[in-house]
Amino acid sequence: MGHPPLEFSDCYLDSPDFRERLKCYEQELERTNKFIKDVIKDGNALIGAMRSKWKVSISCFPQRVALALKLLHTAE
Repeated sequence: MGHPPLEFSDCYLDSPDFRERLKCYEQELERTNKFIKDVIKDGNALIGAMRSKWKVSISCFPQRVALALKLLHTAE
């Protein structure tokens, strides 16, 4: 998304045009900031879900190994 350039020399004049251009940049920064916060929130939720799945998988692992060994011994 393109914005009109901000000229350093225009900030001294503090014209309505400069303020309008500055407002465009501020709005874009707010949208970007919100997007980044949403990405972080979603990433943390994903990590939390993966951790809980991992804990369940690890807690069931010994029982699954024991069952597999039992099935191997009964097949012989």
